[in-house]
Amino acid sequence: MLKNNKSYLYQLFRDTLYYSISKIIPGLAGLISVVLFFRLIGPEEYGKYSIIFLFTNLIAAFSFGWLNQSILRYRSKYSSSMKILNPISLGFIIGTIPVIIFVIITSALEFPAIFSNKYIIFLALSIGFFNIVKSIFQSDELPNKVILITSYQSILMIICSITILKLFESTAESLILGVSFGYLIPILPYSNFFSIKVFTKKNIKRINPFFNYGAPLSIWLGISLSLNFLDRYFIEYYYGSSIMGSYAGLSEFIIRIFSIFIFPLTLAVHPILMNKWNRNKNIHEFFIKLFKASMIQIIIFLIMLIPLLVFNDNFFYLITIMIPELDASMKEIMIPIFIGGFLWQLALVLHKPLEIEERTLIMVVCIMFSLVINLIVNIFFLPKFGIIATAYTMILSASIYILSSILLSTSFRNFIRR
Repeated sequence: MLKNNKSYLYQLFRDTLYYSISKIIPGLAGLISVVLFFRLIGPEEYGKYSIIFLFTNLIAAFSFGWLNQSILRYRSKYSSSMKILNPISLGFIIGTIPVIIFVIITSALEFPAIFSNKYIIFLALSIGFFNIVKSIFQSDELPNKVILITSYQSILMIICSITILKLFESTAESLILGVSFGYLIPILPYSNFFSIKVFTKKNIKRINPFFNYGAPLSIWLGISLSLNFLDRYFIEYYYGSSIMGSYAGLSEFIIRIFSIFIFPLTLAVHPILMNKWNRNKNIHEFFIKLFKASMIQIIIFLIMLIPLLVFNDNFFYLITIMIPELDASMKEIMIPIFIGGFLWQLALVLHKPLEIEERTLIMVVCIMFSLVINLIVNIFFLPKFGIIATAYTMILSASIYILSSILLSTSFRNFIRR
């Protein structure tokens, strides 16, 4: 058992290091993009960009998330990647339909903002196309290609955006257009992945299990993204685009830091836990490994949090040097956003028991609990207490999701009984 534990920790640290290296370029590019974009278009336009980008991501998650998850789940059932391309192509066409419907309906309602339909559709399809190609590479166990296209995407997003902002107006729409090209250009060489001969009985039959498996996960992903979207929407509604832009800039800056230091561990632990569970369905061993991975995340978090608490003023001063137009009121929310961001990272590990049980609908129920809390706090407490209420909502909603997903897990209850 001791040897197995050492082997597990070695594999976890090795894979985490590998994923950390793969996240360095996208992570740093993400940090740089927040600073550059905020400075180039200002807090008000950045706030508008942020809410439209999150909204478009939400649409893409609902429309294509089921397909991405199914590619990872069912790729091994096909003898080659070429044979899975026809159902994938059909899935992309199916996913495009709700994108267009969502955009037309929300545009008629002028929700979440008055914005060009074609820009939102273009960005949603670019994100969807990019994530499908990335999922194909992941399913074929080609991490080098995943690293390559994600690195290209993060760099091209900055280059294309700055180019378009310089050539046209410095507005949120121009930035959305630049970001869209950043997603699209890296995967254009792989456009031959998609087939035009997709509307066959065989492909329709093949796509059914894709949708049945992936639909709940797509809903879960969409709802999880809607939490950040709703935070920004309510802040803009009550306090205006400028304050919302500052909130978005600070929270995205912190999230980019997590993507470098904590998210690689999340990426590493997922396949290790899933593969070990598939080979040996040992509840005790699974939860011991889950506990160790969670404790490593918590230790990393504390190592980062303590200096932030002690030198809070200094850290905020450094951020304002990089983002001069950041509103001074953001200082009071820096710590709660940091804690809330970590708890959502931790949640991605602690809901693994529901994943091994394949109870994706329960995951949707748990995320719905968090969504309800988000709505209640933002509607009733945001106007009264200010944006600090939204910051603490992130902590509360993440805590509720973690607790509900653990308590509703059958395997967790069986582990406790033993």
